[in-house]
Amino acid sequence: MHIDRVWGTLGEPADWQTSARLLHLVETKIAVLRHALYEEGASVPTHRHDRASLVYGVGGPCTEVNGSSQTIRRRLTFLPEGHEHALEYKGATHVLAIEIAPDWLRRTCNGHVPTEMVALPATLYNRVWRVMIEIASRAPDAAVSASLGELVRAAMDYVRAPPSPLVIALIDDLHQHWKDVPSVSQLARKYSLSRQYVCRVFRKGLGITLQQYGLLVRLDYARGMLWGTQLPIAQIAAETGFADQSHLTRALSAHSAWSPLRLRWLAPCLENDSCVPLMPSRYHHAGSSKPPWNRTIPR
Repeated sequence: MHIDRVWGTLGEPADWQTSARLLHLVETKIAVLRHALYEEGASVPTHRHDRASLVYGVGGPCTEVNGSSQTIRRRLTFLPEGHEHALEYKGATHVLAIEIAPDWLRRTCNGHVPTEMVALPATLYNRVWRVMIEIASRAPDAAVSASLGELVRAAMDYVRAPPSPLVIALIDDLHQHWKDVPSVSQLARKYSLSRQYVCRVFRKGLGITLQQYGLLVRLDYARGMLWGTQLPIAQIAAETGFADQSHLTRALSAHSAWSPLRLRWLAPCLENDSCVPLMPSRYHHAGSSKPPWNRTIPR
């Protein structure tokens, strides 16, 4: 198998031997999933997505080069078949790329497959992390496939019926200013609307409040730092807007049932990972010499 077929939707890195590692490769009837870690300074030349894909990146920042350069703020994106871009990683980044099976996608979308790139909301991030954690912890194939199916279906539901332009603009505000989340009053003044209307339209569009959405974004940055850095958990809590380590632990456990310590224990960046070989198995983990099932997972 040629290397570009191994990297697939991720695109072959310019210097994958030193700046990028393909950590996991999973194939199901719904999709082919690839999880890679790109080091700071890694780049991926222009490549084409031959299948519609969901791509999630945590870490970075990452710059997309597609006609004009832009920093990617929204972490989960639907990319249509034929999408072309190049990528430059300004910081270490975990990337999850999910190539959706064309027949499954057509059936799910009743033949109306989206042709535009769509930024997806943080309400889907917990589903993304469930898949990542199950892969890292070597969950049974059936569990990974089920979680992957739930994620793809939820993402396509959003793509087919996105919220109003106002809600999308509010989402972008919360992602852009995630460290200092704007108050409802500030957002209402920005759009010359009442506080009550802004709250009502946002909750109707996403099913949660503005404050709850801001928390989801901060939790996701915390998860990214737990997987992508060696920073103390207390420092990560402070840098992502939590009062202390206990506050982060309570919030993360309540939303995902995984404590910061447990997430860090499973972080592939803490293992001596190598690249997936050119002839990957259907479910391959390129891990350390100490497999997860021989260790006790922290709670």
